[in-house]
Amino acid sequence: MEAGAKYSKFSFQRNAFAPRIFAIWILIPNSRLSGFENSLKLCVVAFQRRNGLYMNELQLKMCDIQGRLFELSGANGYDSVTFIKAFMTGEVAKGLDSKFNRMQWAGEEYLLAEIADNAKLTKGGTVYDKEVLYWAGYLYRFWHFATGEDSKEIYRQAPAETMSRNWLIFHTLAPEVAIEDLKEIYRQRNG
Repeated sequence: MEAGAKYSKFSFQRNAFAPRIFAIWILIPNSRLSGFENSLKLCVVAFQRRNGLYMNELQLKMCDIQGRLFELSGANGYDSVTFIKAFMTGEVAKGLDSKFNRMQWAGEEYLLAEIADNAKLTKGGTVYDKEVLYWAGYLYRFWHFATGEDSKEIYRQAPAETMSRNWLIFHTLAPEVAIEDLKEIYRQRNG
């Protein structure tokens, strides 16, 4: 199945309440969920199923790990634009994009060490807020699972600067809506 065909399955109206709930949930890793947040997670799963998109626990965990990886890059002082480009166009992201790769079982600390070694990252430069970094990392991985596009293609459409510039509005949207809007921005800019 083509990536575009898979993506179009979950288009939906933007005035629904559920997309706002989903955006709140993605900022809370599973390990930190309270009783209320577990209830919220169940609402999100129901929303995903109703709209033709359902990710399994491993996929959601990989989204969370990538979000925490991006957050960790900032905590370690790596320039955010340089780190995100190195990750999204590098071998680690390519491994995470594949059906099965040993990197999919690694934690964010190991992944960061791999990227820093492979890309020869140095500390310093502009570091985005941790919320921006988490959201960008989470959304990039979610985008891959939702569309089947590889990380390089996703980064070409939404580089780090675009993610940072649009975070304030887009982080309140359901990931599907944010992806649609980022794709639209890319289409408008590139004809």
